[in-house]
Parts: sequence; structure tokens; C-alpha cells
Amino acid sequence: ASATTVSTLLRPHEEMMATIIIQLLRNCPREDATHRKELLLCTRLILSIPEFRTGFFRHIDNMLDERILVGCTTALVRGGSSGSAAITAGSTLELQGVIRPLGYTVLAEFLSFVRTKLTPAQLSRVVRIFSRLLHDTQTDVPISLQIMSVRLLLNLCEVVYLSKDPNVQVGRDLLVRILMTVVQKFRTLKDKIPKILEDAEREVEVRVRSAERVDKCMLGEEGIDGG
Repeated sequence: ASATTVSTLLRPHEEMMATIIIQLLRNCPREDATHRKELLLCTRLILSIPEFRTGFFRHIDNMLDERILVGCTTALVRGGSSGSAAITAGSTLELQGVIRPLGYTVLAEFLSFVRTKLTPAQLSRVVRIFSRLLHDTQTDVPISLQIMSVRLLLNLCEVVYLSKDPNVQVGRDLLVRILMTVVQKFRTLKDKIPKILEDAEREVEVRVRSAERVDKCMLGEEGIDGG
């Protein structure tokens, strides 16, 4: 009952809450990974409540701005852009290991709610962002984030197909980009499959040997007890 009361009290302020959160993300220093993480967790929690999602709808462009969302672009994380010296080695590791996966997860979840409201330009940005994540070999992108990227891109296919944009060529180009992204990922996986299978076989062998040792130990103990 209390949760419902709080939700009811905050509902009139959903627009203000969304605006304040975006402003806090914008003003948060990019090297301050701790506070950015808390802001992203707060944003994710708010977006999980249907009554408060609409407040973020008018901030789609801000959410698609990686400098606002995660504090920097992929180029800055790699250290390949001017101004990257402002990010310390410790904060860079935190950006790669915590902030970027969390930030892009929040973005993907948000886009799943608003994908039918995206303009062609916004759809193009989404495809560019998550295609790049899927093929980012310079930073350690978690497999869970890669899976989420593929899922989001495939879900966008229906949105693009049903789009009423009079310029149909824009939709065709987006669908081709999504297709090429997925095909290229298959090519990348093809090169990695032998190693994946080898690692899996090695892991199975280790588990089998470990189980055999346990069985021998148990049989030995039974022999001692029986004697």
C-alpha cells in the first residue's frame, strides 16, 4: 500500500524527475564512475516502473548521447581521442568493466519501451551504437551485452519494416545495415568456434578427472570403513 502511495505522489512529477536525472548524468564528471553508476542504477529502477517511463520519452536523444549516458564515447575509452588524458587508468577500467555495460543495458531496456516512437534518425543512431558494441574488439564487451545488442537489433527490424516513413530507402538501408552486422558477427564467431570447442572439451576433461578422483577417494574411505 505504501509503495502505491509513493508512486501516486510522484506521478505528477515524472517529467521533472526525468529531466533532473538527465541533467545529473550530463553534469556528472566522466571520471566519477561511482556516482554515475548510482545514477544509472536509479534510472534503471525508475524505468522499471511503467508510470514513470513516459517522462523519459522526450529525452530519447539525450539517452542516445553516449557522452551523457556513460560519460564518454568508445573512442575516449580506448584512449584514441583528444581529451582522453582526463580519464585516469582506474576510472577507464571502471568505465569498461561496470559503467559501459550498465549504461548500455539501461539504454537497451529503455529502447525496448520506446522503439515504436523512434524517428528514422534515432533508429539510425541506435543501429550504429549497438552494431559498434557488437563488433568492438578493442574493449572487453561482456557476452551478455553482445547478446542484448543482437536482440535489440533484431527487434528493430519489425519497427523499421512497419515504419510509415515516406522515404522507404532509409528503412531499406537500416535493414541492410542490421543484416550486415549480424552476418559479420557470424563470420567473427566462425573464426572463434574451434577455440571455443577446444576450451569446452578441456573443461569437460577436467570435470571428468575431478569426478574420478572424488570417486576413488570415496571408494578408498569405504574400504577403510569396511576393514
